[in-house]
Amino acid sequence: MTSTTTPPARPAAKASITERVGRHLRGAALTPELIAFVASDRRRRDPFPAYRRLQRWDPIHRSPLGLWVLSRHADVTAALRHPAMSS
Repeated sequence: MTSTTTPPARPAAKASITERVGRHLRGAALTPELIAFVASDRRRRDPFPAYRRLQRWDPIHRSPLGLWVLSRHADVTAALRHPAMSS
């Protein structure tokens, strides 16, 4: 009888510096837009263009102010169901 073993799984590769810088720059570019969204009645009346940009560029956004903005339904649901994120 022979047994086959599978090699241990490799740890996930860390994001390259280019990917990390790109995420940071996208996040930095979106923060002023999010602040304008909160401050502007006109933008709140038609939020969908801002939502689309947020979903495309940075769907899980952490602003320099320490706030998290989740723009996809699946991410919001997962966060609400996670015991550490809600009571």
